[in-house]
Amino acid sequence: MENLKIVTVAPIAKNILNEDLTYFTTKEITNGALVVIPLRNKEVLGIATSISGAKEMKSELKTSEFGFKKIKKIVAEGAYLPDFITASKETAEYAVSSPGQIIRFLTPKAILNAWEKNKTAKDLFPPKILSNVKNRRFEISVLGLPDDERYSYYKSLIREEFAKKHSVFFILPTIHDAEECGEILKKGIEEYTVIMHNRLTVKTIYERWRGALEEQHPILIVATPVFLSLPREDIATIIIDKENSHFYKTMSRPFMDIRTFAEKLARAKPARLVLGDSIPRIEDIYNAQAGNFIQESPLKYRFPMNIYQEVIDMRKAGDSILSPKVKLAIKESIAKKEHALLICARKGLGTSTLCADCGEIILCTECSLPMVLHRTVSENIFLCNRCGRKSATDVKCTNCGSWKLKVLGVATERVEDEVRAEFPDARIFRIDGNAVKKYKQAREIITEFLQTPGAILIGTDMVLSYLNQNIETVAIISIDTLFSLPDYKMDENIFDLLTRLRLKTLKRFLIQTRKPDEKIFENVLSGDLLEFFRGEIKERKRFNYPPFKILIKITSEGPKNITNTEMDQLEKFLQNYEPSKFNAFIERVGNKDRVNILLKVDPEGWPPQQAQGELSPDIAETPYSNLLEILRSLPSRFIVRVDPENIL
Repeated sequence: MENLKIVTVAPIAKNILNEDLTYFTTKEITNGALVVIPLRNKEVLGIATSISGAKEMKSELKTSEFGFKKIKKIVAEGAYLPDFITASKETAEYAVSSPGQIIRFLTPKAILNAWEKNKTAKDLFPPKILSNVKNRRFEISVLGLPDDERYSYYKSLIREEFAKKHSVFFILPTIHDAEECGEILKKGIEEYTVIMHNRLTVKTIYERWRGALEEQHPILIVATPVFLSLPREDIATIIIDKENSHFYKTMSRPFMDIRTFAEKLARAKPARLVLGDSIPRIEDIYNAQAGNFIQESPLKYRFPMNIYQEVIDMRKAGDSILSPKVKLAIKESIAKKEHALLICARKGLGTSTLCADCGEIILCTECSLPMVLHRTVSENIFLCNRCGRKSATDVKCTNCGSWKLKVLGVATERVEDEVRAEFPDARIFRIDGNAVKKYKQAREIITEFLQTPGAILIGTDMVLSYLNQNIETVAIISIDTLFSLPDYKMDENIFDLLTRLRLKTLKRFLIQTRKPDEKIFENVLSGDLLEFFRGEIKERKRFNYPPFKILIKITSEGPKNITNTEMDQLEKFLQNYEPSKFNAFIERVGNKDRVNILLKVDPEGWPPQQAQGELSPDIAETPYSNLLEILRSLPSRFIVRVDPENIL
């Protein structure tokens, strides 16, 4: 009994949604150890998240209704650091997830696969891991500067940290960003820079993982978020660059925000967290102004530029896709062997198709979204951009039976047709979800475009994920459809997109719109981030949106009657938290209806403290004392998103 230890283990196997489980062992074990445990008649991997002596848990052991199972094997001590385990637990509570799901997501697939296949980790963990950081402190700072200025600042910061014998973890949202930015940052410190992402070969990931742990000198780790589990103890600064990217929010379970995890990891270490971008998130600007975050450098609230720019009123243009001014700008770019970038909000030949006789919109029979006309090699087809359902174009109006259908809106393929007709001798490239399916393909298109004088690139905002070079002429051909999306972040998203495109413009920046009086265009052309921020934060405060409240969105998907009944019951169950129930923007996917419930909770009350064991019984009641348990008890068909990317 003296050597018996009770160990809480977070399973990290696929499709395990359980909370932590309890096992025992008589062997020496520490928090963060990788173990093999019996679960559901098989053996799976888990992480030791807390350890207690049998004496400490004597009463619990006596009253337990079931016997604890024995840990089969301790694979590796130090597989995860204690601060990583702490951050995983706290993020799981915040995001209504489980520590095991968080840990699994933030561990590279190559490393997990090796552990699961061999149940060993000795080749991936050297016997000694550095721990030489002195005077640790936790703070969050915001850095809002254009790319070139921001990266100059990062280089100075990295040199300062190296001088203090500290390592730096530099996080980027995509593989392309990690590769491109890694090349910029490693100059002069190549032997102490490690670039990691999941597109590397398994062998290369092994080599770089082990090398990052063996190197005695401080290092710069440039990586995508899944490598945050790397157990190197001397990391004193974590930088999240391009922090405004929506890629930092996961699209599947566990539904979490990497920035939230990074904050909790920095607090647990402790370490400094730097949030950097040319245009930081509204929430982060607010926190910097309120003094909650440090301004790493004075935020750049104005982006004056010596370029020609104009908002072009398309209300009198009829069915024209390209205005005379945009045509002239493209013509000048071709003549001077410069490059032109044309951006559309949507892919396809149009944004929707309607009946010219009765006005009925052609909808997808699976999810009720407007069908979009697309071109394939052999024919035109209707395609739903949400569920991918395809149908032939020889369809009649379901309302009046008319064959007279009309394509509305402007999208990439229709713009490409127009540009080819106007400039038949020009080299034209396109990047959107239809033209590009693989990362390598997008990079090849961008490279060829930049190497071709007088070339034209047509695309959606997807282009910005790959284009790291400024362009002489940038024209926004269509943007108006975004204004119709009923989401509180839409104005911020539009401002961010247009400003980033403006910052990539060398000579001419043009916006075509049928809404020229929108204030957002004035803010973009003047480069006035502060005025936009003031208006946006005023609206968010008025309607209780972030940063003034934390949003929790619950989505249920299933047969209409069952889904509505269940969500009505849940709405009543959550009535103390003022729920708002509404149909999802995409109301139906396949034969399933989708319904949302939205909660707005106070930031200081979430997650409730008693979930972390911090409140004594006499003060256990808080405004959200039961909410976390209610959300955790929901079946897996309910999707809970804290800080959702949108509320649609």
